[in-house]
Amino acid sequence: MFDPSRWDDPEIANKARLLMHFGLEGRRCIGKTVAMTNIYKFMSTILSEFDFELADEAERV
Repeated sequence: MFDPSRWDDPEIANKARLLMHFGLEGRRCIGKTVAMTNIYKFMSTILSEFDFELADEAERV
């Protein structure tokens, strides 16, 4: 279950700074553009295979 409130915990929020997958500023990964393009292509391909609809109010938990 997706729970965005998990970032409210200060201990977990402090770990978010460690999520620099492609580096920062001058030491940034040179393959970032290619990787991001592949991620967008992959996600759009996968999402096009599914049908989405809103859940009934009774089913939301």
